[in-house]
Amino acid sequence: MAPFILAGKLLVASFVVQSPTNDRKSRSFLQDHKPSMGKICSSHSSQYSKSRSRVLLSSSESKTFSGRETDSSMNSDQGTLARMCSLLGASPTDLLRLAHSSDGVRGVYLNRPVKKNDMLLQMPLSSCLRDDMPPQWLRGDDIAEQEEDQEGNDTQPHSYLASRWATRLAANLMDLKYGDLSSTSDANLSAGRNLWMSCLPDAKKLRASLPVHWPEHIVSSAKCTALELAVDSAYFARADAVADLLSGWNDHLEKKNSEIDEKDTTREDVTQDHYHHVLDVVQTRSCRVELGYGPEWGPPLRLLVPVFDFINHGINGNLAAIDMARDGYANAFFGLEVDDSKSSGANEDVLVVRAWRDIDADEEILIDYGDSARPAWQCLVNYGFVPPYRGEEASEDEEDNENVNIAEVYYHGVRYEVGPSVVPIDMVEATAAALVVDSGGDEDDKTLANPGDSASLLSPQVALSIADRLSEVAFQLLQEPTADAESDDVAQDTEFLIASDLAALLRWFQHQVLVACAGGLRGYAAKLPESE
Repeated sequence: MAPFILAGKLLVASFVVQSPTNDRKSRSFLQDHKPSMGKICSSHSSQYSKSRSRVLLSSSESKTFSGRETDSSMNSDQGTLARMCSLLGASPTDLLRLAHSSDGVRGVYLNRPVKKNDMLLQMPLSSCLRDDMPPQWLRGDDIAEQEEDQEGNDTQPHSYLASRWATRLAANLMDLKYGDLSSTSDANLSAGRNLWMSCLPDAKKLRASLPVHWPEHIVSSAKCTALELAVDSAYFARADAVADLLSGWNDHLEKKNSEIDEKDTTREDVTQDHYHHVLDVVQTRSCRVELGYGPEWGPPLRLLVPVFDFINHGINGNLAAIDMARDGYANAFFGLEVDDSKSSGANEDVLVVRAWRDIDADEEILIDYGDSARPAWQCLVNYGFVPPYRGEEASEDEEDNENVNIAEVYYHGVRYEVGPSVVPIDMVEATAAALVVDSGGDEDDKTLANPGDSASLLSPQVALSIADRLSEVAFQLLQEPTADAESDDVAQDTEFLIASDLAALLRWFQHQVLVACAGGLRGYAAKLPESE
């Protein structure tokens, strides 16, 4: 069996605190005492972060909800992607299709087999929405101070404040959804973007999947402090973004009010819900790429890429890199390239998706969304879904596993995060000290005499004490939160059911992690003599 890891990390209130013994070489590995569970590798690249939205069909289908779109109302005939690619100038146009799996999950599938490193999709950046090209009506107070070289030339081609990238992308999307679509002279581009927007998730269901919109009692029902803190932070950031969009859009309409009234008296009024919807789409479907000239030239570029944004999440890029075909694992990667194939000789930046391994026909294309999709609570906050727990599958990198399968537990009034095979050194030290005090000893005399000796701290008694606490919390996570009167009134509401199901899925995810960790600790304790 794999080693049980004593990790020198303690996550408190969403901030990582490194212990003095956190160097990888100084960690203690207790061999052959952990069940073979729970190791998931990191993203293929920290430079790229992919995001997408997921929607439940209904509460009865929540058991199959695993981070993919499941809305049968979406346009998903096999010709949709081909038409979209053709209109938007993407290539190839006949390789990919939208389809639903047997359990109602929509994804992108191959029409024919491909080889490793083959190009699956090439989308010109001119067909994408970019955060460095916001509409003129968005207020310009987010322009960063330009840096100039000795000749007075700008050294930062992307001069907008990095923190407001979502607002700028949302403003571009507002122009498409609620503005004058005829403003572009390219009829194909306009038609392609129209087709893309017709395939986006239902606004209400998308809203219901994101915890930033949940009522307080549903957020608290997830029983995850990290989730609550992240939602609080996201709430205020979202409020600022909505205020910026509202101000800019209203100013824009005031200037064009008479012209708009004459052209289109049926134009849809933009409400708070509309501002939130475009931000929801940006939050869950945008991707990030580093500019070709390097991060020292400015912040990364944020994009909304039609077609590409329909690709679902797959995990464990490292396993994919060694050609392991596993269900639910990433089999493709993406990045910026330069297309020099045009007869005009002009080069154009394109976003390219390539196969990470040989992929069979009719297989779904999956991309690892990166660190922003882990741990599970962060994936839920950012993208609106809870990833499946894969604790039974081995990882090639135990440090990456610490960031994937994580559950929180309070012990002696302190919050810790554990994994299927990971316990913080701080938790072990505190438990050992508490046991010494409970037995009538002095915590400064015995167990903590050599705090750097992690292996000696994790005695059978300490391991079993931690395991008992983990089991207790795991059991509590199975208890259904008590519904209040307000929630009873909306219990049959679809959006309420989606949010409640997601909160329950996060509890179930954490339950599985705690059960695995408790089992590993008990197995470890059984292998050691009582005197240790």
